[in-house]
Amino acid sequence: MFEQELATIRRLGIRHILLQGLNFATVICTALMLWKGLAVALNTESPVVVVLSGSMEPGFYRGDLLFLSLPRDRQLKIGEIPVFNVPEGKIPIVHRLIENHDEPASNNKKPKSSPLAAADKLPTRWMLTKGDNNHENDVALYNGLKYLQRSNLIGKVNGYVPHVGYVTIVMNDYPKLKYALLGVLGLTILLHRETHEAWYVQGFSLVICDDGGLELNCRTGLGGRHAILVPLGLVQPALHSPISSAILVLDNRALQPLSL
Repeated sequence: MFEQELATIRRLGIRHILLQGLNFATVICTALMLWKGLAVALNTESPVVVVLSGSMEPGFYRGDLLFLSLPRDRQLKIGEIPVFNVPEGKIPIVHRLIENHDEPASNNKKPKSSPLAAADKLPTRWMLTKGDNNHENDVALYNGLKYLQRSNLIGKVNGYVPHVGYVTIVMNDYPKLKYALLGVLGLTILLHRETHEAWYVQGFSLVICDDGGLELNCRTGLGGRHAILVPLGLVQPALHSPISSAILVLDNRALQPLSL
């Protein structure tokens, strides 16, 4: 079933596979760093979320991609749309804020010696939400809470792109498809081989690949082509062609034909 892929792996060599794996890991780490950096800058653990239900229609539809941030120096206002978690809740909820209740100032006094962050200086506020497409408020969704507090908030919706996040819904609904796509992507990256330099001498072409590997192509008398991979790390590899009597010697990326 995977004979061609296994043959490709054997042809490329273990060093090439390891190098491509390292490149793949670098891409993943870079993406994670960018995600975490964006989370810190926007003061939210999840700068981007996907709408999973129709409770906010017609404002947002299933599959819409939402962009979030959480203001550090102010409370949310009625009419704004927060994304929040509730106790033992596995999926964030996106609903509109319909009520605010501030705790009396006398109950919000904090010791002057305590180092307070900007969010800690804000008065305690109790919040109630409701989906635009729902008839009742969200108290039934709060898992024992009567109101939300700032600690339940993930962020506030600042913008959205319609339907772009639908691929996330499909992969969550069909986990096998998600794993298959990730497997194909990883295999493609591992087996991909880029080239950027080539020499052509007496019917041969020598290609220097980005990973330092070498690939020799020669035309056969029948009009076909043969590809030979030169092992990495060889400074003076001698390649014998079954088609020609010439021996090609690589020396500092200079290809020279030598007569027998």
